[in-house]
Amino acid sequence: MDMYREAYEQYMQSCQNYEMESISFHRFISHLTEEQLHEYLNSVDVEYDEVY
Repeated sequence: MDMYREAYEQYMQSCQNYEMESISFHRFISHLTEEQLHEYLNSVDVEYDEVY
């Protein structure tokens, strides 16, 4: 769950940087695709297989 929280925090920071309205954590997780999570994990140098 920590990886989801970190991804959400990065999303929130991006929203603030671009002055965009953000969505709740629950909605973010509900709509997060496996591909999006994989891309996030690659951006922070975490092996995808380590999470699953």
